[in-house]
Amino acid sequence: MSSNHSPDDRIGYDPETDTYTVFHDWASEESPSEEVVEAVAAATGSTPESIPPLYEVVDPEALDQLFAPTGHGVSLRTGVIEFRFHGCDVTIATSGRTTVTVSESD
Repeated sequence: MSSNHSPDDRIGYDPETDTYTVFHDWASEESPSEEVVEAVAAATGSTPESIPPLYEVVDPEALDQLFAPTGHGVSLRTGVIEFRFHGCDVTIATSGRTTVTVSESD
């Protein structure tokens, strides 16, 4: 069950869709895979340390490399990746937007 707010100010919550969203800041030291873990933890009312490792469903290093900027700080890649992690549907776009929704089927 999800909580009604995010403990992390960077993670937005939309109560109408019960969706958590984070936009990756490429200037930050945090990686996209770390943000996935934090957003899933927020969506499930857990702590990042209490949920299973992300590598059980996707390679975090490959995920970070796939979405890393190329060239002059701008990603030349386009697209999205979707996967299920810890009872959540996760969608990551090359724009840096990650959305997390608690799955209805879990």
